[in-house]
Amino acid sequence: MAALKMSLSAIALVIALIGDAGADTAVNPIVDEAERLDAIGAWDEAITEYERYVFFHPDSPSVAVIRAIADLYGKQGNFRKAAGTLDRALSLSLADSLRDVIRIEAASFSIAAGDYQTAHLELLRIGAFTLSSEIRDRAGRYLCLVYCMSMDWAGLKKLVDESAAFEGIRRVSIDSLIVSKTRHRVSPVAAQWMSTFLPGLGQVYARDARNGCNALAISIATGYLMVQSVMNGYFQEAILTDVTLFWRYYCGNRWRATESAERYNERWNLELRKKILTLLVGR
Repeated sequence: MAALKMSLSAIALVIALIGDAGADTAVNPIVDEAERLDAIGAWDEAITEYERYVFFHPDSPSVAVIRAIADLYGKQGNFRKAAGTLDRALSLSLADSLRDVIRIEAASFSIAAGDYQTAHLELLRIGAFTLSSEIRDRAGRYLCLVYCMSMDWAGLKKLVDESAAFEGIRRVSIDSLIVSKTRHRVSPVAAQWMSTFLPGLGQVYARDARNGCNALAISIATGYLMVQSVMNGYFQEAILTDVTLFWRYYCGNRWRATESAERYNERWNLELRKKILTLLVGR
């Protein structure tokens, strides 16, 4: 539930940052009707009207109309469709600055769709080649969101340290949070090896003491049954039953130690992402 809430918060942030996609739409009866439908929440009908406008104006399609269509798909939660719609605008002859703005909008929809790799590559390219410092800063803010949502803490720390937008207390706060994450992280490999030598120790290391104690108790119990069977001369029972049980629980204990470590790291990453998003949004 916490992960879902954070995803929805990030999507809301992305949509808020996109802004007035269709603010410069030319006055036209079809466009007026589409805007009216948008205002009352009839988004499918509004998209149809905007598409009708594009169909009847093939020689001079409005970039603002295409951006408005993408915005409507975003309101519907169809973020991949929204990003794909903006590709239509990029096929037109546009000024470089406007193309960069549209690319940033497409990247923001990719972020909302969870396609962080596509957004990451696009934002890096914009930041490297744009001539506008304002656009570069905006691309950097979205890139920060990409690193945060994908939990790439090394990339986020590097961006925050190098960006002028993170001077002062906010940079220090983000840095300290990332450092604390590294300090609290547990190693799944170490947890597995610990439980190899002493069943349950890996789970305790991964802050899962309850399952660690259970693993140790079961291993001791099955080991005791095996030893008792051998001492009483029940060799067949010891081999066919007790050894099988002991080995099964012993191997399962090693797997569960790894799982406990990964689950702990995932919870910590989600909590860290929530804290950093709060700092970025300013609430």
